[in-house]
Amino acid sequence: MKQKLHPPKYPLLLISFLLLSIGSKAQCELFKSEMIEVQKFMMEVSQITDSLSTVAESASHGAHLKSVQSDVRKFEALVAKALTSSEEAATMSAEAQYYSEVCGMEGIISYANAVEDYATDARDFADEAYINAKQALATKNLGNIRYYVRKAHVAIQEAQNAADYAVIAASNSLAGSIENSYTKNR
Repeated sequence: MKQKLHPPKYPLLLISFLLLSIGSKAQCELFKSEMIEVQKFMMEVSQITDSLSTVAESASHGAHLKSVQSDVRKFEALVAKALTSSEEAATMSAEAQYYSEVCGMEGIISYANAVEDYATDARDFADEAYINAKQALATKNLGNIRYYVRKAHVAIQEAQNAADYAVIAASNSLAGSIENSYTKNR
């Protein structure tokens, strides 16, 4: 006589557990993907801001209004690129931070929080630099142009520092997520 197979007593619980583990793994992959993008955008901000020094120096020390205004236009365009990249990074870092919590890897949550904080700081400093660059572009007085360019340059240097720290924190969070997934699969 054949035995009847009995369904598990708690089929919904078993199915829920399986779906939760699949969903959690997907969230971890989303975290990694978002963090890689944040890292890319923050490196872009760092590179752009690094190249701004030459243009800022030229705009700050030029003797002729026309040449200074030309330099300020270049400066403003580069600051706008840095601002756009930092805004993207700040948005993605918030999403990555959410995924790190859903993913549940304790070791990466603090790094994800740090990435979000640094990316937000980079965005805020880039925004301040952009406002000052726009003011420098709008003025017709060499003294005022130099003043606003210097203010923008200081802000963009702070944005670069924050971007560099965000890249380091993102690297640490990615290293932690890879290490954590390695130990889970052993």
